[in-house]
Amino acid sequence: MKAIIKITVLIYSFISLIACDDMNSLHEEYLKKGEIIYTGVIDSLKTYPGNNRVRFTWEINSDPRVTKVVLYWNERNDSTIVQVNRTTAGKLPMETIVNLPEGTYIFEFATKDDDGHQSLYVEKSVEIYGDKLIQTLRNRNVEDISDISGNSTKVSWYPIEDQTIQYTTIKYLDFSDPDNPTEKKLRIENTEMETTLSGIRSGEILEVVSSHLPANGLDIIDALPKGYEFP
Repeated sequence: MKAIIKITVLIYSFISLIACDDMNSLHEEYLKKGEIIYTGVIDSLKTYPGNNRVRFTWEINSDPRVTKVVLYWNERNDSTIVQVNRTTAGKLPMETIVNLPEGTYIFEFATKDDDGHQSLYVEKSVEIYGDKLIQTLRNRNVEDISDISGNSTKVSWYPIEDQTIQYTTIKYLDFSDPDNPTEKKLRIENTEMETTLSGIRSGEILEVVSSHLPANGLDIIDALPKGYEFP
């Protein structure tokens, strides 16, 4: 029985020694690396996607060591640097615009100092728009085009269906002076249900283009023109 107890004690002692060696190894590795120093992370990050570009706004805290903010994308294979020019203490608002082709991107933000220290990353997904989105945009629909008199035409509009439409533009040739036709361009607000045109003649094309602003968007973009032939 005593022999069994001694063997058990030896086994536990051996296990304890191994555990202590492993713990000491971890401590030694940590001490070799030294203490990790981080700079302050950015705060209040907001994105405003645009037409082949995106605008970012954010704040950095009062950490005086921070000298730049680095924006990474494409799995950190691409980046841009925004220098920090601090003139006052406290939080500092910052912004930048990055030009990129249409697509979905994941951006990572990190602050850095001049000694190579950096903050933890702040991540943001952004969908930048462009030609593919433009192909899907719809114009405000014309309900009817009719004569009011020999020189005036009434365009009746359907109510706005797409809430991203900001306004609509119509373009046509005015033949009030037959020898000198002029191009007319009129901005139609969303609340306008009827528009009176002068000088348009039979067989001419009335061009309609609605201008859209995507949700939280930076840039207004136009749908592809739609033509209506005047009867």
